[in-house]
Amino acid sequence: TAESGRRRMPAIGSAPMFAGWQNSAMTRTAPRPLVVRFGSVGDMVLLTGLLSALHQRYQMPCDLLSGTGWPADLLAEHPGL
Repeated sequence: TAESGRRRMPAIGSAPMFAGWQNSAMTRTAPRPLVVRFGSVGDMVLLTGLLSALHQRYQMPCDLLSGTGWPADLLAEHPGL
């Protein structure tokens, strides 16, 4: 079938460029996730789920870069920032 000829994407983190990453020095000094925000209030509300997922995955808060100051007010109590 057509579907059997499709290539499957490797799982996140399993690609060859990530091989051995867990054993490298990067695991001890990994930078915090950076989220760049360009959008409106609705986009920011939808972004809260991603911030939570990144916080859980990397076990550290994210840095948020935005062109305006209001996201800081909206997300001041978010545990993922």
